[in-house]
Amino acid sequence: MADLVQAASELSGCSITLYGGDAAQLARERGRAPAAGAQLEFRGHVPQQEVMRGLASACIAALPNRDDADSRYTSPIKLFEYMAAGCAIVASERPPLRAVLAEDEAAWVRPGDPASLAEGIRRLVADPESARRMGERAREKARAYARRARAERVAGLLRAI
Repeated sequence: MADLVQAASELSGCSITLYGGDAAQLARERGRAPAAGAQLEFRGHVPQQEVMRGLASACIAALPNRDDADSRYTSPIKLFEYMAAGCAIVASERPPLRAVLAEDEAAWVRPGDPASLAEGIRRLVADPESARRMGERAREKARAYARRARAERVAGLLRAI
């Protein structure tokens, strides 16, 4: 969240909704919010359905993971949600994310680098048609990661054994 809040100073004309974070984190990041740049809305913890409604209306979703132990070995659940919603994705160069998306399936940025994050978002904002197509491809690819599709693959493996 901190990197996206910092990147907001370079994203005039954008509106960014941030989900998650405890009360202390939200207060800290609100205090760091830039006076100029993107309009920020801090939603905090909300029901999953509300997050999915927000994603459904979003054009771009950002996954600014840092280069730390949590990001190195994480399951990219948020990534799958972003893909299923059909969002164009700005993602940090992290192995769990690269294992899912190819070079042209996200705007890849340097982990922990707010300027790189802002540049990735600006690239997609500058080319809305490309962002739309990227989101459509992501939605299609997400189908392979749905629970039913994964269950069918596991069942096929078990049958083969």
